Amino acid sequence: MKLFLHFSDDSNTELIDECVSILKQAGVLVVTNVDEAQGADFSEKELKRLKMTGENMLDKMDAYIIEASFPDPQIGYLLAYAMSQKKPALYLVKKGTKVGPQLKRLPDHIMIHEYEPEEIKEELVKFMRDLEKGFGEAVANIKFTLRITPQIERYLSWKAKRKKISKADYLRERISEDMIPSDEEYKKYLNRK
Repeated sequence: MKLFLHFSDDSNTELIDECVSILKQAGVLVVTNVDEAQGADFSEKELKRLKMTGENMLDKMDAYIIEASFPDPQIGYLLAYAMSQKKPALYLVKKGTKVGPQLKRLPDHIMIHEYEPEEIKEELVKFMRDLEKGFGEAVANIKFTLRITPQIERYLSWKAKRKKISKADYLRERISEDMIPSDEEYKKYLNRK
């Protein structure tokens, strides 16, 4: 998972470092607006390719976390971008920070949470769990190439035809309904986050 983490210039560097650390420990590729070196989660080759093709790094993100306790002109852009791309975003403000009335009617995939700095880990972990659940109905939007043998292809074609679904949908079903729920090691990993 790739996540863009935005902080204003006035944000506490210790809080930024803590957030980056929490997300990286959870296995997330993190890019921040604060430190260009944080782009290092992308390979040098991928960064060069993005630069050469003119692609927007924000397009490569699966979700956004925006710490908005301090005024920052980029916040509105990031919120609009997340809404236009229909990607999940967590809009964080410290408790006691006023939130404008324009933020009262946001789509369901944009969440606003107040937090205390010592509770930031809980907010991030909750957001990560919500991302894994898919905010309701999960949409398959990550491309994955899998090379299979002719025997496996015949089986998938036969099984998918009998179930009247695509081969990809059949595989997704098996993974989400059979493999994930029964994998005890993965459950332990999730509880450590």
